[in-house]
Amino acid sequence: MGAAPNIILGLALGYMSTVIPILAIALTIFVSFSFGGVYGLALAALGMLSCLPLAVTIQGFAPISRNANAIADLAGLNERAIESIDTLESAGITTAA
Repeated sequence: MGAAPNIILGLALGYMSTVIPILAIALTIFVSFSFGGVYGLALAALGMLSCLPLAVTIQGFAPISRNANAIADLAGLNERAIESIDTLESAGITTAA
């Protein structure tokens, strides 16, 4: 044994974790196409894509708030401003987790 089989096992496990979402998407495509044709399929795709902007926004908030905190510390802002930025940073880290 060594590092290579562990890497291959990790990749295989990661690939297996995508089976359930793929089956859910395939079922959604089948049901929407059988009920609404191409229009139903387009509505289902739009519904699935509507969650994407929220996820991207949440993932982008943590590094932005961390950078704002560092800039506030370097700029020597007053304690009240740093406390509010610390609150924003903790919210960003919590939502990203």
